[in-house]
Amino acid sequence: MEYRRKQFIALLLIFSFIICMFSVSTGAIGDITCNIVKDIDKVEVTGKAFPHSDISLTVTRTIDGSKSFLSQMRTGENCEYSFAFALEGGDYRVTVASNGLYKQAPLFIKTSDTKTVTVRVEGQRETILPQTEVSILAGETTLLQAVLGALDSGKIKYELHEGLLDSIKGEEGWQWLVNNQGGMYLPTSILYGDEEILLI
Repeated sequence: MEYRRKQFIALLLIFSFIICMFSVSTGAIGDITCNIVKDIDKVEVTGKAFPHSDISLTVTRTIDGSKSFLSQMRTGENCEYSFAFALEGGDYRVTVASNGLYKQAPLFIKTSDTKTVTVRVEGQRETILPQTEVSILAGETTLLQAVLGALDSGKIKYELHEGLLDSIKGEEGWQWLVNNQGGMYLPTSILYGDEEILLI
């Protein structure tokens, strides 16, 4: 009888410990906030994460995935963080990460070189991507980069092979039309703004 009572108490303590640990861990898993303020010559990213935790900031260019800004800091008791930095014009994705969690937000900085194009993808049986406006850097962004940017923004699955677009939603053999003209543009062709891109 005494043995069973000790066994029961041991199980009760273990169960209480598990409940306590679960409560602590779920209490620690809050939401990371991310606020972006754009000024004329700088960008400020602020928010809250976890107390006394490392927090990292990565700013990635949407066009080519290159990292434009990286930084890290440690939050205080108030959980707040703040990053300030300068950035060239373009389309970016901001990622703030801490304790295995992250928050992402788009960031667009307009300059005189920033233009827009539209991309539409028509599949064999349906419109895969309706006309979507994409920001580009005039004289720098390629046709392929603009198309991939539109597919990414529409969360459309695609595959690349040797740096070229191989399939979109499993469909292959795509033809590119730019301003209703085919055969004049390559995936590496540079865009200058206002182009209408159609994949069929």
